Amino acid sequence: MSNLTTRTSAPADEFREVMSHVASGLVVIAGLRGGRPAGLTASSFFSVSMRPRLVGFCVATASRTWPGLAGDGGALCVSLLARDQRSVADAMASRDPDKHTRVEWTPSPAGRPVAAGAIAAIDCEVAAAVPAGDHLIVTALVGAITHYGEREPLLYHRRGYHGLGPRLP
Repeated sequence: MSNLTTRTSAPADEFREVMSHVASGLVVIAGLRGGRPAGLTASSFFSVSMRPRLVGFCVATASRTWPGLAGDGGALCVSLLARDQRSVADAMASRDPDKHTRVEWTPSPAGRPVAAGAIAAIDCEVAAAVPAGDHLIVTALVGAITHYGEREPLLYHRRGYHGLGPRLP
């Protein structure tokens, strides 16, 4: 007999606290809206499939930025953020309508916006967006990939930014 308590509906603050223990890499998902960069920060980015090459990420249904990105044919570029890009993650996570002007952008091979200084960029096209509670689970077909060099990633853990520690043996 276990002394663990199982709940069918955990309180939101307890759920948030437990989930904060899951470390995740941070990315900026961006596209062009009216010829200008637009994007958002995501901490839920993952590989989905090798054949075809698909990536996935989650976006809040309350996002003001996502409808414009999805409505532009779904042509996106995912920038994998480096440890020194905290200001980029903060800027793109804000609700400031001018947040995109606080980030330096470079073009991807497909001409989509890449956060300057990113570790890598993945050009992609939205394949599907599936409702899941207060978020959408988005899958995207991978196009060009650009790797800018080996640097430490920016991680999000326990509601704060981190880098990697020393490698374990």
